[in-house]
Amino acid sequence: MGTTEKMKTELEKMGIKFSYPKPKELLKYLIRIGIDKDDIILDSFAGSGTTGQAILELNSEDNTNRQFILIEMMDYADSI
Repeated sequence: MGTTEKMKTELEKMGIKFSYPKPKELLKYLIRIGIDKDDIILDSFAGSGTTGQAILELNSEDNTNRQFILIEMMDYADSI
């Protein structure tokens, strides 16, 4: 299901430093089993944007149209 450490490494390769990102593979699994293919997902603690990335990848993999709203209040969000 992925780990926080694996996701941290993936983000660092993109030049993004984030201490505790959600594991993308876990999010993809949870979205697949719990969200309909045309739903809108709200992540009110978006952090590094992993939820959005997981949804974009799933949409590409299974040709669906899930949408998302990401909310983040911290200053670092301007630089991601």
